[in-house]
Amino acid sequence: MSYEHYTPLAIYQNLPVFFEYRMLDLVSGNQVIEKGKVVKSKNTWMDDEEFMKIIQFQGYVIVEAKDSSKRHRKMRNIPASLREFPVSTIIILFDDADTYTHTPEYKDLVLKLLKTRDLRKHNLEIISISRNYPSVFLRKAIANLEKPKGSSDGSGYIKIFSRKYVALRNINPLHVNAPKCRILNEEEEKEVLETLYTEKRALPHIYDSDGMLIWYPAEIGDIVEEMHLSESVGLEKIYRIVVVTPQIEK
Repeated sequence: MSYEHYTPLAIYQNLPVFFEYRMLDLVSGNQVIEKGKVVKSKNTWMDDEEFMKIIQFQGYVIVEAKDSSKRHRKMRNIPASLREFPVSTIIILFDDADTYTHTPEYKDLVLKLLKTRDLRKHNLEIISISRNYPSVFLRKAIANLEKPKGSSDGSGYIKIFSRKYVALRNINPLHVNAPKCRILNEEEEKEVLETLYTEKRALPHIYDSDGMLIWYPAEIGDIVEEMHLSESVGLEKIYRIVVVTPQIEK
């Protein structure tokens, strides 16, 4: 199989488009961490050859991003004191051999990343992308590192998400059968609920790990507008509320 079809490379090549949909700006296209410190950081996207060398040697590539000026997070579910903190997003793209994701080194790598962050005035999201989900044991261990509401000392939140290659292998929003999605703002949410004579909690659910939703800057509690083609009415709008994916599904 040629490297044009090598899945980690294809995902890395899709990340610039992923960043556009998620409203993220690149901070570093690759980071190297040793002993809990960033010893090397490249603030541009790597070319294919450089990417291949690094992921073959390390078993992973670390990409860091920050929210673009266009993105406004609602942050409904965290303390008000943390809502003004900027959010750093770190993506760990693992090789297709799952070298790390089924070993204790996976947790060690996340711990090293956390040691490089000063969370006193920052929120942190880590997205790991691998061929398969980490084992249940490792996911539980990683969950113990999360601080979704921040720390008692006022430090920012830590959220960790596991994603599979399949979610980012292709640019899902561009697929011919993919519904066009849009995240409603607060005013639009109120208008839709009044029009439908319903409450938010009564809307159909969509998991935050949904294959389409991974590409959009959706938060728990957001209402997503989906445009579907219908033989009877043409374009049909469907509204769903974003909810946390049950652990068994993740």
